Order: sequence, then structure tokens, then C-alpha cells
Amino acid sequence: MMKRAFDICASTLGLLITWPLLVIISVLIKLDSRGPVIFSQVRVGKGFCPFRIYKFRTMVEEAPGQGLPLTSWAGCPCDEGGPNLAEVQT
Repeated sequence: MMKRAFDICASTLGLLITWPLLVIISVLIKLDSRGPVIFSQVRVGKGFCPFRIYKFRTMVEEAPGQGLPLTSWAGCPCDEGGPNLAEVQT
């Protein structure tokens, strides 16, 4: 419980300190090119389970659709309690 309270306080303090920089970056991205400021993408995490990541857009708006997909979702063991990393690496 104490660690959780520290994590929340530290992350809130970090956001309060860095918010002016985040606003400046957002404005510069918007002035530089059209499209959304925040980029989101589905990636593969621990246990091969997908998660969504959000970050500042640092590329052209259509970039994800221009390349080949790097991950195949076929046979994703997320819902089946699939193998852990130790089993896969042996």
C-alpha cells in the first residue's frame, strides 16, 4: 500500500513538473504537420498479450500503413494462459 501511494505521488509530481514541456512538444508537432499529436499502436507485451501504447507522433501520419506488419496475431496464447518466456527460451 505504501509503495502504491509513493508511485502515485511521484508520477503526479513528475507530470506537474514536465507538463510545460509536453505542451510545447504538442504545439510544435501540430505546427510542423497535419494529423493527430498523439500516436497509438497495438504492441505485444508480456505473455504475448497485446496492449495499446500512446506517444507523441514523430513520423508522417500514414506511416503505420506503409510498411509490412511485424506481428501476426494468429495463435495468440493470451486468452489460453499460453507459455511463459522461460518455457519459450529453452
